Amino acid sequence: MGYALLPVPPDYAGPSGELGQILLNGIATRISVFHGESDDEADWHVHIRPDPEHWPMEMYCEIMVLDDFSTPFIGDDQFFSADFTLPFRLSRSGSAHPAWDLGREAIRVQGSTLDCSEFSRLVRDGGRVYLQGAFVNDEAHDTRVEIHPLDSMAFAMDASGRSLSARPGEAGWPTDAVRWRVAAFANSALHRINRESFVARPRRTTWYLAPPALPAPDPLHPVVNVMQLDVVEEPRRLWEGNLQKLYDSRGLDAFPPAQFAEDPRDGHWKLKVEIRMKKPGNHGGIVVRDFLVRRVPPLPVPG
Repeated sequence: MGYALLPVPPDYAGPSGELGQILLNGIATRISVFHGESDDEADWHVHIRPDPEHWPMEMYCEIMVLDDFSTPFIGDDQFFSADFTLPFRLSRSGSAHPAWDLGREAIRVQGSTLDCSEFSRLVRDGGRVYLQGAFVNDEAHDTRVEIHPLDSMAFAMDASGRSLSARPGEAGWPTDAVRWRVAAFANSALHRINRESFVARPRRTTWYLAPPALPAPDPLHPVVNVMQLDVVEEPRRLWEGNLQKLYDSRGLDAFPPAQFAEDPRDGHWKLKVEIRMKKPGNHGGIVVRDFLVRRVPPLPVPG
């Protein structure tokens, strides 16, 4: 039994055109990690609650990226998680590297799901998370519809660091600055889903990230009805728990500079971000970058 690609409704297809890739968003409700007892898996799960008018059911994704692994002929397999601390906004008292520590706990309770929601600011804030990945049915469980593997995720934060629940254009979307965090992944080749041809190959993801909203008009200070924007791209370093050192990325093929472009879905200009990940090896791949998009105060209308 394998993973069957499901048809993706056109309105939810990933902008990159990647095979079988769906784009969904919703409020983060749960984050967990599961280490298989007999299957070769150490999957992180992100559960979201989409707006019911757009998608009628809760959804979740799976992704397995490793720092290290041990598969002895006799004894339990052990899969040590890569650093998902930044993508999931994890923090834990007494832990400098919570994703690594939680992954090790999952090894100790193999076969049981470890709920990590209390350690995720995404969940605590009720943040809106955008997920792109293969839309599949896990046939080994009859009907289990999921995003697996997760190609990439993104979410927005305001200037205070709060994970935003509002969508662009809604009340609560900032007018001064938006920080987008984008993470991209390649699934570990040790997982059985990598037997599928659509996973065991390089995959692409494209994002169109909304900028701050135009401020409400001020009759006392008329301005040109355009917005000047400044973008700061910030690569984020990750912790290699096995080697006890930081690194920039793993399994990354290309991450071209972001640029503003028209989103073909709604005609609005947004920050276009493209990522290409290599065909995954046993460890898989991961890269995380922040994009701080700030409004430059517009000039007064001449005359």
